[in-house]
Amino acid sequence: MIFINQILDEIERLVNSNENYYFIKSKLNELWSKLYLKEKKESFREQITENYDLIERIIDLEQKPFYYIDQQPLLIKPSKIDLSDCKNKKLTDEQIKLFLETMVYDVRMTLKGSRSEQLFLNTPLTSYCIFAKDYLIRNYYPYFDGLNICEVNINYLLSSIFGHYIVLVNFESFDGYKTYIIDPTYRQFCLLSLCNKNRIYHYDLSTAPGYFVKDTNVIKFLLKNGYLELNEHNCKVYCDSFVLSKESFKNKKIVLDSDISGKEYVKSLMCLEPINKI
Repeated sequence: MIFINQILDEIERLVNSNENYYFIKSKLNELWSKLYLKEKKESFREQITENYDLIERIIDLEQKPFYYIDQQPLLIKPSKIDLSDCKNKKLTDEQIKLFLETMVYDVRMTLKGSRSEQLFLNTPLTSYCIFAKDYLIRNYYPYFDGLNICEVNINYLLSSIFGHYIVLVNFESFDGYKTYIIDPTYRQFCLLSLCNKNRIYHYDLSTAPGYFVKDTNVIKFLLKNGYLELNEHNCKVYCDSFVLSKESFKNKKIVLDSDISGKEYVKSLMCLEPINKI
């Protein structure tokens, strides 16, 4: 409890200081990460529920977005769908869309907890990818064949600097099989304070994946909806962001191009095998 109080005192000091807005945001992110690592997950969730009024005060400091790619997540409850009736059947594109929207909405509402909607919409969900994938696998595994839903460690496949978990789901549509990435916490890689090309020149920091996004429309769709169809273009944009972040860190200079094709990324994700070039 002493540790928690020290962190909260430091947050209070930042709120009342005249420091730069984005410095406060960056520092706040570090403090909550320390708290997350120190406390059990259950205790951590209790602490952010009880003390997020401090963060709400920080959010009110300025109206400027603090995201390099700014797109708020969708929190509209989707139309009702009988998930049990979808099991082992061919689905229409509309059914697939509703199924994905239901999964994302469910996990987002769980992550939101008792926080206000506005507060949640301004929260990057740093370090919540493990909770999100565990929740999705545990609650939606019964609706899929075991081969059609799985967790993926981006760090394993892409040798990313940032350890990150996502979920892959596979549906049989009337046009064949379709696979989707579910990643409701990618927004943590779009923080303005982390998408700074100068970070790679200081200590052991890496410029975040959001900085390296080539097609922001793809990532804005992901940030809004929490999922992406696994096609070559989407996969190239998404996976390149992690790979280029890692390559820039390794070379200590910004690397903006990758010779890995979208087709190779798709194959890697579908086979769950690391790409040899990385």
